[in-house]
Amino acid sequence: MHAAGDVMVAIALANTIFFTAPSDAARQQVVLYLALAMLPVALLTPVVDGLLARHAKQLRHTLFLASAIRVGLAAALIGGVETAALYPLALALLVTSRVHGIARTAYVPEILPSDRSLVWANTWLSATVNIASAIGAGIATAVVALTGASSGALFVAVGAYALSALVVLPRVPGERAIDAVDRDLVIDGDAARLPSRTVAAGVALAVIRFATGFLTFLLAFSAKDNPALFSALVAAAVIGGALGTFTAGAARPFMPMWALPPTLLAVLAFTAASAAWDGRAVWSFAVALSSAFAWAAGKVAFDGLTQQLTCPAGRRRVVVRYAVGFQVCWIVGAAVALTPVDASYALAALAVGCTLGLVGALKQAEVKLPSLASLLAFER
Repeated sequence: MHAAGDVMVAIALANTIFFTAPSDAARQQVVLYLALAMLPVALLTPVVDGLLARHAKQLRHTLFLASAIRVGLAAALIGGVETAALYPLALALLVTSRVHGIARTAYVPEILPSDRSLVWANTWLSATVNIASAIGAGIATAVVALTGASSGALFVAVGAYALSALVVLPRVPGERAIDAVDRDLVIDGDAARLPSRTVAAGVALAVIRFATGFLTFLLAFSAKDNPALFSALVAAAVIGGALGTFTAGAARPFMPMWALPPTLLAVLAFTAASAAWDGRAVWSFAVALSSAFAWAAGKVAFDGLTQQLTCPAGRRRVVVRYAVGFQVCWIVGAAVALTPVDASYALAALAVGCTLGLVGALKQAEVKLPSLASLLAFER
């Protein structure tokens, strides 16, 4: 339900600062929104990490409080959409949304049934989020269309957040208690250190996250004045995310999980290069689908890798660190996309960036890459 509420708020904000404004004004408002979005990212690392470290036994209560606070914030935003309170309230919603997401990821290993894997849990969690987001988007879009105002979507978001708060109140059967000693553990440098290949997967996923932020606004502005094309691109992204959610589990018997994000990054680089070269509209759908697919599948795989840390304190530190890093990558990618450049050149640059990110990830994984001299010798 929290995912549905987040989508409803996003649609209300998009209707206010994006669709109803001319392109130049919309770019300025999006820049301001992204600048505000950087503030919770800067605050999240020390604040949320310390919060979860001191209250490890209250992760479920953290989820409840994050949803309950968003009920009040969404209700306040109903009357503040056209006022100066818009951006402060949106900022507070962003902060509590990230707290909820980080706490949820840290909570999964504590309620995982003993006969199930973390990849299975992350797959179904992501599937539930995608389904709830799709339902929330449909409801919010219909309400905005019927009422003609963003406040209609916010009214529904208040109800979604309230349900989200109520759902997490009961204790989950089989929930494992975290020892009080672990709650006060001082983490040394090695507690949250990941194997090099897991770090490589994180590098590849960070580049994918940058690409999703970049493509979100590149494609959104290209289709801003064409509602049918915009809706089709959104549908392609939703389908890609849904398919990607189940790919990590399906790919597990065929490749190690650390290798999945670099593989997806290679596919995304190829798709972006093809779209830049060809230029037909069909490649816009392919890029939207492949980027959402890569992020969804890669995130499920990476969550499974990081959640395998045996030290709960170290695991929470890793979750916070990477969640913040991925958010920064998305914001930077979105900000770069606001530069008015021809779409084909932008996609070509993205393909080059993805390729360089792939090389960096493989080097981090200590995969031996062929040298230029060996490639030239092979050609001869």
